[in-house]
Order: sequence, then structure tokens, then C-alpha cells
Amino acid sequence: MRVVDASALVTLVAGRSQETRDELGRRLSGHELHIPEHGGAEVLSAIRGLRLGGAISGAIAVQALADYAMMPLRRHPVVPFIPRAWELRHAMTAYDALYAALAETLSCPLVTCDTKMLGGGHGAEVIIVDVGTA
Repeated sequence: MRVVDASALVTLVAGRSQETRDELGRRLSGHELHIPEHGGAEVLSAIRGLRLGGAISGAIAVQALADYAMMPLRRHPVVPFIPRAWELRHAMTAYDALYAALAETLSCPLVTCDTKMLGGGHGAEVIIVDVGTA
């Protein structure tokens, strides 16, 4: 079981580095994947930003969104995690805190490409896949 955040999901479906996508695939393969329900909106927003910034083509953006939609993700309502996310408010964004709170609750690692997830005062194990080196 793994919680996977938007940075990892976007890298997985729209990342430029095949090596990084392969590494993420290895880290996630064989695990049930979980996200808080807001994760889909974050993925959509990030892919939109990549497209508007010219980092990816329209065709790649459409394919990335289709690939995301087909991923076998267990989506969790955020309401139960709001109190814990609020406790983490001084150290991380509300969005990031919801991933951390879900990982804590499920007692499973959080897979991310965002090194900021290492801090924040939460108790979740964090697995970083570095897009710069992987």
C-alpha cells in the first residue's frame, strides 16, 4: 500500500524523463495506491500548467489526463483528514498535509517527487523519487 501525491502522479503520466517514470513505476508496482480526493484536481492543475507553459503538447496533456483517469487509485474523502492537516498547517501546505495525514492514517509510505514532503512534522514515511537524478 502506498499514498502517492500529485507530484509523483504528474511525473508518472507526463514526465519527460523515461528513467524517472520507470523508477516511479518500480516504486508503485504491486502496491495498492491511495490518494486524497483533491489529488485529481491537483493533477489536472499541474498538467494544465505544463501545457500553458509550453512544457508539453496538447496531445501529451490529453493523453496524460487519460492515463491518470485509468490509474487504479483508491480515492479518499478529505474531510476525515482535515483536523490532522490543520495541525500541520505551520509546516506544510494544506494540500500536502492531506497526503501526509492519509499516509499516517493508513500507516503506509508516501511516494512523492517533492522533497518538501520530508519535513513538516508528520509521521509518515516518505519515499522520494528525485526527478533530477532518476
